[in-house]
Amino acid sequence: MAEPPMAQPPEVSVVIPCRNEAATVGVVIRDALQALEEMGYAGEVVVCDNGSTDGSVEEAVRAGARVVHQSIRGYGAACLGGLDAAQGEILVLVDGDGTYDLSLLNRFVEPIRSGYDLVLGTRRNGEMKPRAMRKRHRHFLEPAQTALSRRFFRFRVSDVRCGFRSIHRSALARLDLGATGMEFASEMLVEAAKEGLETVEVPVTFQPRPLEPSRRSVQDGWRVVRQLLLMSPSRLFLIPGTLLAVLGLGLELILLPGPLRLG
Repeated sequence: MAEPPMAQPPEVSVVIPCRNEAATVGVVIRDALQALEEMGYAGEVVVCDNGSTDGSVEEAVRAGARVVHQSIRGYGAACLGGLDAAQGEILVLVDGDGTYDLSLLNRFVEPIRSGYDLVLGTRRNGEMKPRAMRKRHRHFLEPAQTALSRRFFRFRVSDVRCGFRSIHRSALARLDLGATGMEFASEMLVEAAKEGLETVEVPVTFQPRPLEPSRRSVQDGWRVVRQLLLMSPSRLFLIPGTLLAVLGLGLELILLPGPLRLG
């Protein structure tokens, strides 16, 4: 008796971190599956649930995704759990809140096919719809994060926080990733810069969450800035420490002849 043909292994895995996205995750999954089919990619959709309590898991299963669970809370933990469970060679990360257009999936697959290690979406050089991002994030917090990454790590990107990106499995294995929160996105870029990954940016359209305002918070922004500072210890500790030491030594030299009276 002939053995049944083996299923074609996925080339592309679309990984969706998810926590309480029941209103949108089903649409995102169906859009991803439709894009995979229309573009001829052998692929899968993996949803990593991060403790949802609103029926997101049921919606994801109903829409056709494979669901895995991550008990450690945080965006980065959910991304890492989904990436670990994915089977494809090309790993595409996208948020489950409906803010990105999955019809642009080919922009994140074809560069990897042609030899790039990492593809980053950019909202700054793409299109940002009205009310898609709060003003303090759009005009202050996220530009500050991008400026820090460019200054400290010589990583020439225009958008460090875009949630639509892709990476080749072999390149992912070279990165030392461990951030569990929103700083995961910038940590990936810093690690990629250290490893010299071949990277390209592609424009995306960033649209408002369909049913509620953006969840981005000042606390998330601060965590990213803190992560960038801690990953550049020479600028955070060595340079200020050296300047203070020089200042203290200068004061000691001034006082060697005796007390210095002022006034």
